Amino acid sequence: MISKHKKIIILAVFILSYFSACEIIYIKNCSDFKRSVLKLKDEKVTLNDITSFSWDSVYSFDPYESKEEIEKETGIKSLHLRESVSEDMTNIVFVKGKKVVCAVYGYPKNIGFNMSFYGIGSNCINSSKNAVFIVEEKNGVKYMYLSD
Repeated sequence: MISKHKKIIILAVFILSYFSACEIIYIKNCSDFKRSVLKLKDEKVTLNDITSFSWDSVYSFDPYESKEEIEKETGIKSLHLRESVSEDMTNIVFVKGKKVVCAVYGYPKNIGFNMSFYGIGSNCINSSKNAVFIVEEKNGVKYMYLSD
C-alpha cells in the first residue's frame, strides 16, 4: 500500500506536469502567432488564417487598463493578463473557453507589430466573425488595422 506521503508526492508531480504542459502550449501559441504576423507582407488577412491554435475571442486592451478591468472584461483570472504601462504598447489576448491561449504584450518596435481594433465599438472580436485586417509595414513594424 502506498503511504499518504507518497500519494501527495505523486499527486504533486501530476499537477506540476499538467501545468507545465499547458504553459508549453501557451508559449508555442504565442511564438507561432508572432512568427506568422512577422511573415506578413502589405496585404489583407484574417486572424483565423494566421493562428495555428483554436480560439473563441481576441481582445485588444487600451493602455493603462488595469489587470482587474482586463479580468472583468475577459471573465478570466490568469498570470498571462497584464496591464500595459505606456500609450504605445500592444496588449492582445486570445481566449478559448475560460483560458488564455495566447497573449502578446509589448512595444511594437520590440515585438515587431501592432494590432488595432479601433472603430468597431468593442475591444473583442469573435473567431466566427473572421475579421479582416489590413497589414502595412512601416519602419520595420507590421501594423494591423481592422478593415471596414
